[in-house]
Amino acid sequence: MVLGRSTVEGPSPTFWNRATGNEQNLDSVDNAAALVVSGEADTFHLLLEYRTANGVTLPNLGFTVWPDGVEFDYRMGCEWDPAKVSMFFGLLYDCIKLDGSALLSLPIDGPPNPECFMVAWRKYRESRNTNA
Repeated sequence: MVLGRSTVEGPSPTFWNRATGNEQNLDSVDNAAALVVSGEADTFHLLLEYRTANGVTLPNLGFTVWPDGVEFDYRMGCEWDPAKVSMFFGLLYDCIKLDGSALLSLPIDGPPNPECFMVAWRKYRESRNTNA
C-alpha cells in the first residue's frame, strides 16, 4: 500500500535476508516486510516520496519495518500545511485499518507537542469513522 504510491529516494534499498545469509534488493522479493515479521529478514529503512491518491506529494517520509510494526519518520517544517497533515493522517489511518489490532503510538523523541499531535489524530480518526 505505502510503496504502491511511493518513489524510493536514494540508492536501491536492500535488506539482510537471514534465510539466505545475504543482502538482497528490496524488489527481489514479493514482500520483504513479511520476511521481517517472520524473522527471516532484518529490519530495514527506506526514504520515500509519497504521492496521495489525488496526486499531492507529501514531504519525504522515512519508513522502517520492524518485526512488530512499522515506523514513519519525517522532518517538520513549513511544507507541512494542513492539507498535507490531513493526507499524512489518511495514510496512517489506512495503514492501521490493515490490522485490527494496530495502534498509533509516538516515540519518546517524537513530535515536540505529542499531546497536540494525538488530539489532531483523534479528531481526524473520529471524522473518518463518522463518514465511513
